Amino acid sequence: LVHASIVSAVVSGGLSACGACLTLAAMAVNLWFRKVPYIRLSSPIVNTIIGLGCLLCHASCLIMTFNAYMGSQLGLCWSQLLCLITGYSCAFGGILAKTWRVHRIFTNKMRLTTIKDWHLCMVIAAILLMDAGLLLALGLLDSPALAVKRLSEQDMISDGAVVLHKLVVCQSSSEVLWKGLIIGMKAVFLLFGIFFAWETRTIHVEALNDSKVIGICVYNTTVMGLIGVVLEFALPIGSVDLRLVLLTCCINICSATTVLLVFGRKVGGQGVRWG
Repeated sequence: LVHASIVSAVVSGGLSACGACLTLAAMAVNLWFRKVPYIRLSSPIVNTIIGLGCLLCHASCLIMTFNAYMGSQLGLCWSQLLCLITGYSCAFGGILAKTWRVHRIFTNKMRLTTIKDWHLCMVIAAILLMDAGLLLALGLLDSPALAVKRLSEQDMISDGAVVLHKLVVCQSSSEVLWKGLIIGMKAVFLLFGIFFAWETRTIHVEALNDSKVIGICVYNTTVMGLIGVVLEFALPIGSVDLRLVLLTCCINICSATTVLLVFGRKVGGQGVRWG
């Protein structure tokens, strides 16, 4: 059976662990300084949800690494999928909700609009409910199962015997369809993010407005997402090490960049004193 090498597992796992530690540190600082006016105006609860989403994305990379190195297990396959989808929705959904609030407040000039943090949490919850419905449909209609793939590579040994390389994978009968549905739904969120960021581009309320950040996050997520999708469909299934390293790098870089953009500007903002 083919599995990932120890080198690729250490590289992927190490990057994922570093990203998770960075996220935990950023979340801790966000909660510790949550009463500082600059951070309080930026909804520390929603920031925590964003951090939790990035943490789940890093966790999905750790699970992917373990799965590739030890051999696929059905429970780990589901855990990886759940962490990645939920993590994306929490992270990007939180950014999207905050920018939607700015759009509603500053574009609705006819009446005073008050949007509290629980409204933003409801937006994130709605996105998570859509994810839950899609995952439930996948589990009921076309649940993934373990399958053994025979690879084309063959090695001859001295006595003339042939060694066949096989790979255990998790797959469903309509895997391409389900991947398309998941990617399509996330792409819709990206489009909404671009729209709200563009609509609020001229608003200058630094502690409240994340339109500039979401613009960079959308660009970062789009680029890394496109790279990840291309790698997912273009790389041969037998290229275990290459797939593992490149896919985990895409997810880890995207998540870590989001953490630095969302939390870094808050920690370096007005009113935060370390001494």
